[in-house]
Amino acid sequence: RKDYTKVQRRVLADLAAVEYPVTPIIPFMNTVHNRVAVEIARGCTRGCRFCQAGYIGRPLRERSLEQIVDVIDRSLGHSGYDEVSLLSLSTGDYSCIGPLLKGLMDRYREERIAVSLPSLRVGSLTSELMEEIKKVRKTGFTLAPEAGSERLRQLINKGISEEDLLVAADSAFSLGWRVIKLYFMIGLPTEQEVDLDAIVDLAARVKRIGKGTPGGADVNVSVSTLVPKPQTPFQWQRQIGIDETLAKQDMLRQKLRSKKLRLKWHEAQLSFVEGVFARGDRRLAPVLERALALGCRFDSWREHFRFDLWQQAFADCGIDPEWYLRERATDEILPWDHIDCGVSRQYLLDEWQQALSGTATVDCRDGGCTNCGVCDFETVRMRYATDHGEQAAVAVKPVVATPVVAEDSPEDEEPCKVRLWVSKLGRGRFVGHLEFMTVFHRAVRRAGLPIRYSRGFHPAPQISFPDALPTGVESETEIIDLKLCYPQVAQELAAVLNAQLPTGFAVEQAEVVPWKTPAPSLCIEETTYSLPLGEQAPADLAERIARFLAAEEVYAPRLKKGREQQVEVRAWVTDLQWRDGVLLLKLSKGSPTLLTGHLLDLAPEKTGVLGLRKTAVRLREPLSK
Repeated sequence: RKDYTKVQRRVLADLAAVEYPVTPIIPFMNTVHNRVAVEIARGCTRGCRFCQAGYIGRPLRERSLEQIVDVIDRSLGHSGYDEVSLLSLSTGDYSCIGPLLKGLMDRYREERIAVSLPSLRVGSLTSELMEEIKKVRKTGFTLAPEAGSERLRQLINKGISEEDLLVAADSAFSLGWRVIKLYFMIGLPTEQEVDLDAIVDLAARVKRIGKGTPGGADVNVSVSTLVPKPQTPFQWQRQIGIDETLAKQDMLRQKLRSKKLRLKWHEAQLSFVEGVFARGDRRLAPVLERALALGCRFDSWREHFRFDLWQQAFADCGIDPEWYLRERATDEILPWDHIDCGVSRQYLLDEWQQALSGTATVDCRDGGCTNCGVCDFETVRMRYATDHGEQAAVAVKPVVATPVVAEDSPEDEEPCKVRLWVSKLGRGRFVGHLEFMTVFHRAVRRAGLPIRYSRGFHPAPQISFPDALPTGVESETEIIDLKLCYPQVAQELAAVLNAQLPTGFAVEQAEVVPWKTPAPSLCIEETTYSLPLGEQAPADLAERIARFLAAEEVYAPRLKKGREQQVEVRAWVTDLQWRDGVLLLKLSKGSPTLLTGHLLDLAPEKTGVLGLRKTAVRLREPLSK
């Protein structure tokens, strides 16, 4: 329709004009991105022809060093995370990446804050910058050559050579990284078998480079199927089907195995569905509704993806999904033509011709404007962190941080150990033990306590926890020990921690204990639990208790890794009482849920719902609560 109104993309011309969120929601559970993530730049100038984000995210806009550091400082203070991730489409291309990385390393080294980067563009980081990264923690080192052969790298305008990749890998292995991850794509336009062989050869050469380096060297190869995306020069190209994808994956798997290299791959069926919806039209809306009705959920997780249900949804709606993967004519009206992202259609067509001829398109950061159509050169234009002479002026001053000290620090630093009694009540009882430890670690960081750290490859805070409390069981007395680098007033420390702990957790008591006091799990002699049953108690509960106490051995069934085991529980028990509608248990060790489940003929997990609570502990001398 000639009168059809185009939808024009809105562009945030200056990233500094919008307040960056610095108070992230902190979940109890572990999540994929459990770190402070800071967008240091938006957009990319490289022009990789497969990359939709690189085209629809133009122009390049960099955040200033000052703003980045401010965002990180405040986000760490509100979160308690111990890692910062610097995000952008090409982080290594950030114009002040050198001063930024070195400044962040100097700023957070004593706090053991790691700085991580996404997959790096080959050649974008120097050995000096990689040296800075490894001083705090060697995070995963990922390189994305995307294609194995030089011909295909030219076709996609990757702009790197095999020599660039090998130099970067050599630097990484020499500086102590033991594993390098290499990302490639299969199904690129004009791809041939020789291009797949080049993936194997390149990965093998990278592994050979690391041979003989300290700690050994390994290479993981990951491949995904190209999904041609709208608003890119490849939007008219076909996507390879499932059978072709599986054949290419199988060939790579066998050839890499012969080189003792591991292959990870993206599911062929999942790539198929992604390709259908990437270039689909409004006729797919009923398919989505039908798939949902059939039970499709969390499809990006392999264990939840049901390709058979998607096939049924397509069939029920009379849709042939293969039709959406076909090659498109360059004069065909595309379903997304009414969306204006700023880059002209003619520019994308020209880029496709450049790809076929193997001609590079220069980076407009330093090679001149390529006339893509995005910038108006007044409001919408490229913005660099160096626009106001920042690179020369920025000095990332170390924050006044609470020092963290390694375990082998000098004796004159007056190390101090504080023992805490912590309650875990209400909704807090549903937080598992590992998550409870994470909650506490982050609270300690937010509180700025002078915690000591262990030595080793990944220094860890010296915080000792008791044995795991079953999920669903409340506690009034979880004992936690903190090793500090200098003395603290126990009650003041408790108050500072309570201000940082979420609802459901509280420090009830704190005291300084001798430095050589054993860990909490070694100090506890007896633990008391209570279970209010009232009228829910079996009529013969008193007789059951009497029989239990009179027995020399009692066995209860427990499921472990799907297999039932018989566990002797009588030896755990020092006392059992049934008084005023409350079951009281005193254990020297073992699981209270398994024991109460046996006494009440219930599954162990059901007893937590009834209100089982840990009420007291008796410690071995000389310490007592």
